[in-house]
Amino acid sequence: MVWETVIHAPRYGLDNLTAIVDLNGLQQYGWPAGDHDRYDRSEPMGHVNLPAVFRGFGWNVIEINGHDFTEILDAYAEVDAARGTSGKPTAIIAHTVKGNGVSFTRATFKRHNGVPTAEQLDTARTELLIDQKTETLA
Repeated sequence: MVWETVIHAPRYGLDNLTAIVDLNGLQQYGWPAGDHDRYDRSEPMGHVNLPAVFRGFGWNVIEINGHDFTEILDAYAEVDAARGTSGKPTAIIAHTVKGNGVSFTRATFKRHNGVPTAEQLDTARTELLIDQKTETLA
């Protein structure tokens, strides 16, 4: 369904449509691989230039650092400015690192799901600067 949208949205000039792609290079499930782990967890289309694919189908593409809130807000502002005038849907390609900001989850598929232990939760709160008493950012 995603690729049908990628193909048809430009045809109908859906410039009010924005896709946000979290491009982190990892996935929870993968393709059968060699003896390491049970699967290859890398992006199955990692050899594809995804921004070029979207452009090739007629999309406006904005590439950002998906961890930088200024870049995220600037991308939204750019999308808003193009709405109703560009005739193209927009894809925001957010380059990210899975689990960024927490040492035991960073760049690994192994923490994609599951429940952290109490100790891991404390570690994550400390590393993300979350006040454990109020559950708000410090």
